[in-house]
Amino acid sequence: MKRWLMGMPNDARLLLLFLMSTGALLSMALIANLVMALFDGTRQIDLHQSKIERLLGYEALAPQLENAALEVSGTLRQLAYPGSEDANQSGAKLQQALRGFAEESGLQVVGSQFLVLESEIDAEDDKTVYFDALAVDLSLEGLPIALDAFLLEVQGHTPKLAIASMDIQRKRVSRRDLNEARGDLTVRIRVLALKESP
Repeated sequence: MKRWLMGMPNDARLLLLFLMSTGALLSMALIANLVMALFDGTRQIDLHQSKIERLLGYEALAPQLENAALEVSGTLRQLAYPGSEDANQSGAKLQQALRGFAEESGLQVVGSQFLVLESEIDAEDDKTVYFDALAVDLSLEGLPIALDAFLLEVQGHTPKLAIASMDIQRKRVSRRDLNEARGDLTVRIRVLALKESP
C-alpha cells in the first residue's frame, strides 16, 4: 500500500490525503451526532416516562378524584349561588328569600335593594375572581324577638349568607301613639351572599 501511495504523482497523493482526512472528519462528525442523538433520545425517554407514569397514577386515582370533585361541588353549592345563573337572577332569589324570612318572622319590610358588589382586585395583580358578591340592603321594622327569628332564618339559609352590617334603633313614636308603643325596632341590615363567577 505504501509503494502504491508513493508511486502516485504528488497532486494525486495530496488529493487522496485530502479526501481521506475529509472522510475521517465527516465520519467523526456523524459518530458525534449519533452519540448526541442517543443521549438526547435517552433524556427524552426519561422525561416522557415520568409524565406517562404521572398520568397512569392519575388514571389509577380517577375514582377518588371524581369523588373529591363531587364533594367540592356539594360544598360549593352550600356556600354560593351557581355560576350558571345570572347575577340579577341570583339576587332576585336572595331578595325574595330575605323578604320571606322577614315576613315569616313578623317583621315588616319597609324597603329592600339588591346590589352586585364590585371586586376590589387590581388589574395589575392579574388574579382570577372566582366569586361575585351579592348584597341586599333591607329596612325592617318589628319586635326584637322577630329580629332574632329573622337572623336564625338567615343563619340557616343555603347557600350561606353573612350579615355585613346592621344598624338597630328604637322606632320613633309620635306622642299621639305613645300608648301604643310596643318596643318596635327599626333595623337597617346588609346581607351578603356569594355567586360563582361564570
